[in-house]
Amino acid sequence: MLAARVRNAHAARIWLLLGHSSWESHCRAEFGISRAQAYRLLDVARSLAALDYGLSLRALIAVSSRADVVAELITRRLATLAHSGLQALDTATVRAVVRQVVRDVRTAPPPPPTDPPADPTVAALRAVVDELAASTHAIGELMLEVAPA
Repeated sequence: MLAARVRNAHAARIWLLLGHSSWESHCRAEFGISRAQAYRLLDVARSLAALDYGLSLRALIAVSSRADVVAELITRRLATLAHSGLQALDTATVRAVVRQVVRDVRTAPPPPPTDPPADPTVAALRAVVDELAASTHAIGELMLEVAPA
């Protein structure tokens, strides 16, 4: 409950309206917590909101550094579903799409290392493996797009 209150206060930037000089002074005066505790509660509130989609905290942590990729894939897949003739996207469909995107991003091949290997044979083999992994991932995405909802 406190996490939700902190999230709502932070989203509304309520400390400015109440005359506090900072978010930290608002947290101390209104909630009796430190700024660091408030930010931890914001993370908890985000996690709890995500759990409504059936996502585990482990899954959220795994994709947290790739939130832009997750958001882009969710948007693309929901747009594809909307254009496929569905009259309205119900909550269950959106949940399924979000869970599948998080699963796909978690299992996607990692980006290639920034430093190429010194051995040309290893570099060539790495390029082949990276291409194979990318192709497999792309084929999986295509299959998901044509699969019935």
